[in-house]
Amino acid sequence: MTPRRYAHIVNPVSFGVSEDLDRAQPITFAALRKAREAVRGKLEVDMFSAQFPEDRLAVPSGLYPTRDLDRSAESLYPYRPSRAFPLIRDILDRLYEASSRADVLIYSNIDIVLRPDFYLEVDRRFEAGVDALVVNRMNVPGFYTSPDQLPCIFREPGNEHPGHDCFVFKRELYPKFQLPDSILGIGCCFRPLLLNCICFADCFEEVHASGLTLHVGGDEQWQRPEWGEHAGHNHRQVQSLLQLLDARGFVPDHKMMWRFFSSFVQPAPLPKEAMRAQLSFASLPWTGERGDSIHLDLQIQNTSQFAWPAGWKSHVQVGLSLCRSNGEALTPEPLRIPLPETVRPGKKVTVSWEGEWPLGELVVGCEVDLVQENVGWFSQRGETRKVRAQIHRDGPQGAFSL
Repeated sequence: MTPRRYAHIVNPVSFGVSEDLDRAQPITFAALRKAREAVRGKLEVDMFSAQFPEDRLAVPSGLYPTRDLDRSAESLYPYRPSRAFPLIRDILDRLYEASSRADVLIYSNIDIVLRPDFYLEVDRRFEAGVDALVVNRMNVPGFYTSPDQLPCIFREPGNEHPGHDCFVFKRELYPKFQLPDSILGIGCCFRPLLLNCICFADCFEEVHASGLTLHVGGDEQWQRPEWGEHAGHNHRQVQSLLQLLDARGFVPDHKMMWRFFSSFVQPAPLPKEAMRAQLSFASLPWTGERGDSIHLDLQIQNTSQFAWPAGWKSHVQVGLSLCRSNGEALTPEPLRIPLPETVRPGKKVTVSWEGEWPLGELVVGCEVDLVQENVGWFSQRGETRKVRAQIHRDGPQGAFSL
């Protein structure tokens, strides 16, 4: 059987554009070379760059420069000069043009470090039937500054980052994609690409906490206030695309729609009288056999006289907060779990959740509430009591206490 051919593109920039990228790019390039070397004779991987004319000297050997980029954020906002932020669609268009022999296309940010087994693991998933995936990175400490430190970087366990900066999809999907002019490097820039993958892939997967991609240090430049207008632009692009694809019937009721797109739709607010629920644990929370996971079965009863509609646009979800034994939150905001169906008055439903056990913790606290996004929490607006529990890792199947 002929091995799949992959085409991977990155966006190099010249030295001096960003202190963070000056440090990150050499590490990224070295990791790309290692990952390609690891599949030599097993897979075909072509590497490309999308660059502005002034950045051609930053393209290392082994990457094929595509047609120079000729648009940037300044093309959209010429009265607001800024760093030359490219448009994601322009980068992907050039990858598609240059990769006629490829089966699968890959985009990753220029500060994303691939583990040596990245391509092998991606290919394993495509062999199993996946036709698009996004790989969430792990952040490792920011004191690494040299490609010579890659062995140490690869040994770091890292902390999971919720954003998206590495996409892999079959090349045949790209003509179906409807991408707006999202500005790379600014908040919400990858939501349109994520939405297209959800809408047009038959089997789309989000890869969590795999360590397949790493990022050295934190990266919050996309939140800088001077780029607020660019962030507003990207937000509007997501809203417009979401309305377009939804009107054409392309948007499925996918679990990721709840997590990443419900905030872009304003639901009809439920009255306070509808925010009445009885929450309980359907069974005792428990840990996996090796103590490396948490399992929760939650029972939810609608005690109001109003139905809670299901679907990502209704925004009614379970909110699950996890914390350390000292009360410190383990997640920046409560995790969201969608309701399995419309919950009519008096009806009970069971919602299950499974997640990884946090490293280094012996006891994990959890708190459960219901929320209608952009409206409010049931415990604050209605007559609903949160439920709380502590789960002990070393107990039999995870000792449990309220």
